[in-house]
Amino acid sequence: MVGSQSGVEGEESLPEPAGPEPVIEERSQVSRLRFVLLFALVLAALAFGLGKPPLFDSDEGRNAEVAREMAATNDYVLPHLNALPYLDKPILFFAASAGFVEIFGPTELAVRLPSLFFALATI
Repeated sequence: MVGSQSGVEGEESLPEPAGPEPVIEERSQVSRLRFVLLFALVLAALAFGLGKPPLFDSDEGRNAEVAREMAATNDYVLPHLNALPYLDKPILFFAASAGFVEIFGPTELAVRLPSLFFALATI
């Protein structure tokens, strides 16, 4: 009973595995690949024709004007609409839109890109 660790004579214990099983690594790679493919599919679906149609809704035009004024005045703390403070909505969306307006100019694409990035952040 000196060499036996299990406490039963004649029965030997099996050695512990050296590292993680390759099946687990393959599953995580497949999982990563599925996520990347899903992300690419959602990105393509959401970004298709993003800057082509004009601003339809009155809200979309108002938000674009607030972002344009924010970028023109470089005031990222207090949004304005027609030179009057516009405090009806949270500032994060307007600031993101204004940043894209500064990069891409006052276009439909620049105003809609923050919505795309915020939607992708939910995945």
